[in-house]
Amino acid sequence: MVLDDRTVDQEEGRGQAPSQQDPGRAQDPPRQGDPAVDWVGALVSMWDAIGKPVDEVRLGVYMRQLGSVPLGLLERAVSLAIRDNGSYATVPTVGAIWQALRKVLGNPLDLEVAMLRYCEGLWARANMPLGTGQSEGEVRAELAEVKARWGIG
Repeated sequence: MVLDDRTVDQEEGRGQAPSQQDPGRAQDPPRQGDPAVDWVGALVSMWDAIGKPVDEVRLGVYMRQLGSVPLGLLERAVSLAIRDNGSYATVPTVGAIWQALRKVLGNPLDLEVAMLRYCEGLWARANMPLGTGQSEGEVRAELAEVKARWGIG
């Protein structure tokens, strides 16, 4: 449908970058617990830790370089990299995050295989009967993370 040479989607602001949308239009807030929001939040925490504004260009680089890392591992690696960063008020490098990831996974030869095994371990633990020391909520959260990471329906 066309309205004044614009499609309905354009009229309603869908399919446009936020900078192109009507500035007076209310935007939906990010959903709490959304894995994608949480994943980016783990990266943003590096800037939060040093009290500096997020550098969006650099954040994009981190997102591309670390895109294959599951959320739980990313959070642990970022936390370790921040702690190992010393007294420097700088964001840890991508290399420092990968180094921390290696440390978290026990210094494997192949990080991709180690991350897959980590996810398979989460999957196996999530499918264990309850009474294994984890609450039902913890088991369900881990299961949701693994399913989201590997596209399991």
